[in-house]
Amino acid sequence: MSNIIKAIQEIYPDIEGGFVYWETKQDGTPLDNPEDGLIWENIEYSKPLWSNVEAKLNEVDLQEAKDAKTTEIEQARKDYQYSNITFEGNDYLATFTAQTKFYNLLSLSTGDIDWRLADCVTWITLTQTQAIALKDVIIARESAAYQHESTKIIDINNAIDVEAVNAIDWTL
Repeated sequence: MSNIIKAIQEIYPDIEGGFVYWETKQDGTPLDNPEDGLIWENIEYSKPLWSNVEAKLNEVDLQEAKDAKTTEIEQARKDYQYSNITFEGNDYLATFTAQTKFYNLLSLSTGDIDWRLADCVTWITLTQTQAIALKDVIIARESAAYQHESTKIIDINNAIDVEAVNAIDWTL
């Protein structure tokens, strides 16, 4: 759906048709004036001023940028959080499933734990102390990732224009 249509729906939330927006001329070339693309046949609502449409368009564009950036930041956090962890010189698989299995095994175990490394081939034995230390590393990394994500989401919500939203970067 065109953002122009979304902007008009912001102006008239209950509008149900009666207008179309063409982004190009009939021959496919760009419009000389974007407002010329708005064809208004709605009898319930008056045609909005183009300046009002443009103002709402900025709001729609900003919200779309915020939504996209939030999704990007959430995915970056997950990618970071569930990437392999290096602990005592070994790389450990840190997918959500692997972490869940690790926590379950750790909570049920009273001794050493056999655990597969990130290469998905090599198995090693972790002492109870090593397993607890690895759990602490995982939890600290998860906590840092969530805190960083939270800060970035606040930055996104406080951004007042699309450029500010696009400048927000996930780097931890």
